[in-house]
Amino acid sequence: MQLLLALSGVVSKIPIPHPTPTPPAGTHCAARTNSLDVSWSGGARDSNTLYEVQVGLDGHPTFMTLTSETPAVTVEDLWPNTTYSVALRKRACYFGIRLTCEWSELSEPTGCATSSLARHQLHILPPKFRAPLFSIIINFAVALLEGVTVELQLRPRGSSSWGQPYTIHNISNATIGHLRPGTAYEVRASSSLAPSLWSDPVVHRTHDADVETLDLFRIAEGCGEHCVAPDYLYNHDAGDVASDIWFITNMAKPSPVSQALSIAFNDSYIAKYCVHREAVPFADYVSCNGQPESQICTCAVYMDRCIGRRDVSSCNEKWWQRIIPDVLRPCECDADASAYSASHIGRQDVYLPMPAWTNDTAKQIADIDCMGASPANESTFAGHWYSLPRAAECPIGTLPDGKNGKAAGKLVEAAEGAVKLGSGCTWSRRQWQHFIRGKDLIAAGLNTSDAMRMDAAQLKQNEEAMVQAFALHEGRCCGC
Repeated sequence: MQLLLALSGVVSKIPIPHPTPTPPAGTHCAARTNSLDVSWSGGARDSNTLYEVQVGLDGHPTFMTLTSETPAVTVEDLWPNTTYSVALRKRACYFGIRLTCEWSELSEPTGCATSSLARHQLHILPPKFRAPLFSIIINFAVALLEGVTVELQLRPRGSSSWGQPYTIHNISNATIGHLRPGTAYEVRASSSLAPSLWSDPVVHRTHDADVETLDLFRIAEGCGEHCVAPDYLYNHDAGDVASDIWFITNMAKPSPVSQALSIAFNDSYIAKYCVHREAVPFADYVSCNGQPESQICTCAVYMDRCIGRRDVSSCNEKWWQRIIPDVLRPCECDADASAYSASHIGRQDVYLPMPAWTNDTAKQIADIDCMGASPANESTFAGHWYSLPRAAECPIGTLPDGKNGKAAGKLVEAAEGAVKLGSGCTWSRRQWQHFIRGKDLIAAGLNTSDAMRMDAAQLKQNEEAMVQAFALHEGRCCGC
């Protein structure tokens, strides 16, 4: 199997003539106080075409991107009277030895400004914390003045009719209960100082017991002169904030022989994704680090199992397994477990310190599993890694239906405002994701000491640095 994969990798590098995608043109923005409707001339497209909209504060680096299959998006959760820089790129795919996709260069940035608030017009903040099952929590940008009352109105997203108003007094936030679970509501408000002047709506989603959310992170590996953000999760592995910080620290540590890597790290993008998954047991983690279009994920390899302090006996049973370097050594998985991993997000624990890998073949083939790494109960738990199978991904921005495909592949309205997909997909990612760069993380206090010897104190310090760096630009919480 490994030989076939290697040959596939060699063949895939044979150049095949294809048109280079050109950046989208004709960017147009329509503004509200808290959002921008961005549209553009998309050019020719097919089922594999994807557009990416990169958003930054005017004159500053990207902090958020949105992906879309059509040439229009709405950028939400913005500040009033603020100019944002908007740039676009386009992904086109072609068939050669296999399906290969390529991104265009970025378009020239366009400055787009949100509208100013009118006198006495309210501004509702996006939700930062998940509310209880049947509720939403509404926060205002400024506290209300003494004696001022506010009326709130709700409607399921997509509805044209607003519900009966709720009246609140002299507070900066309000909780509205007795709502439908798993439903997206638009919320608007007006004050008694200007009763007919409504705020622009903000979306709040009630908790869905059938859908769980994950904050997942990836760093742009192989970052060179032109660093670009990771643009996919499918058939790639990702981690939570604690487990991914080891990779990031390892890339950031100063080294006299890898100065170029340190320079690249400063401008390398670290992405935070919001992922929705069916509320079912996790699958076994599988190693998914090839080209995403190849759709090849393998039973977790020896190195990944050692990092997770998992059983490696199935990696040593054949004579030929022991002569393959640790990084590539294949293992064997149960057929039923593999099938479940191909249709659900996989997860494994991550422990520190990392095994002390060596290039000494004699040591690799010695009868010492995982180079003598300490067992789990003597190691530092460092979060989880996740594998995300492409075949099980829902369209961007939709939710898994919680029924494992029983809705026969149709878009269904499970409840007012809650669009779910019944195609057998089991996970999806939110349409937008947030970014920081390596230099932002260093400025937030990243400890770049040797990651191979990272202890619990350094792990906590660097985890807090990443949370702080993302907090500067983040809007709503995942699933809100």
